Amino acid sequence: MPDFVKLNDSDYCVDFVCVPGEPDSLKCILFDMSSLWLQQLPLAAVVERENKRNPICNYTEALIRSTLLAEKAASYTLDPTSHKENPRTLTIKYYIADTPVTFEFTLKPATAEELSECVILPLWRTVLLLDAKNRALAEQLAQKDIEIEQYRAEGAELKRTTVQTAKFDRQAFDENFPVRLPPANGLDVHRILEGHAQRENLTKALQMVILPSVGHTSGNPSSSGKAIKRSPTSKWGVKKSLKKKWKHQRVDVLCTKIKFPNLPDNPLNSSLSMAERFRMRESDDDD
Repeated sequence: MPDFVKLNDSDYCVDFVCVPGEPDSLKCILFDMSSLWLQQLPLAAVVERENKRNPICNYTEALIRSTLLAEKAASYTLDPTSHKENPRTLTIKYYIADTPVTFEFTLKPATAEELSECVILPLWRTVLLLDAKNRALAEQLAQKDIEIEQYRAEGAELKRTTVQTAKFDRQAFDENFPVRLPPANGLDVHRILEGHAQRENLTKALQMVILPSVGHTSGNPSSSGKAIKRSPTSKWGVKKSLKKKWKHQRVDVLCTKIKFPNLPDNPLNSSLSMAERFRMRESDDDD
C-alpha cells in the first residue's frame, strides 16, 4: 500500500507491490525524490524470515496480503546510520487486534533500470493519462456549450439563473488555475505534451494501450443523430393515422346480437327468436 511519510527529517514514498507476472513475489520500494531503494522477495521467503526474526507472531502469506499490500502502516522506522549508497533497513509496524506486528526489509540502492521501471515510466504514463483525460473533458465542455447554444436558438429558456454558467474558455481556465508549477530546471513536460505527434510518440514508447473510441448512446433514440419521423397528431393529441382507421371501422353496437339463456322447461327456446317468443306468449294470454 503506497504511503508518503517523513522519516529522519526527509520525505519518502514507501510502497509494497506484487511483481507483474510473479504474483507470489513482493517488492518493497523506498523513494526520496532523488534515490531509490528496493528489495524483492518471494512471499514464502518473507514469511520464513519474519517467523525466524519474531517467533512470537505467526506470519503467513494471508497476513502479508492483508497488511503490506492492503493497508497503510501505523509507523515506519528507517535506520538513520545507513548511508544512501549502502543498504538501508526499513521497519514497518502494524497493529492487529491491538497487537504490534512488525516487518523488516533490507533495501539496496536501485540501478538506473530499476529506477526507470519503478518511478520514471509510471510517472510518465500517469502524466499522459491525466493529460488525455484533461483534453477529453475540455472537448466535451466545448460540445456542451454548442448544445446549449442550439437549445437557446430553438427557443429554450433557463428559468433558474442561479445554475447558469459562462461559456468554457480553455485558455482562461489554464491561466487562472490556482495550482502553479515551479520554474522548470530540466524537461519542460508541459511543452512536450502540447504537440500531438510528441504525445503519440510518448504513448508508443511507454507501451500504453489506446482503446478505440465508441460513441455513447443513451436510451433516447434521437441520440444517434438521425431525425425521427413522427406520426402527425390532431389537436386532441390523437394520431391522425389511428383517427383515419377508426373512421372506416364499422362500429355497430346497436345491432349486436344479444344471447338469452336457454329456458330448461321449453326445449323450443333454444331455436326460437325473440319475436316468436312474444307471439307465443300473446297466444297463451288469449287462451
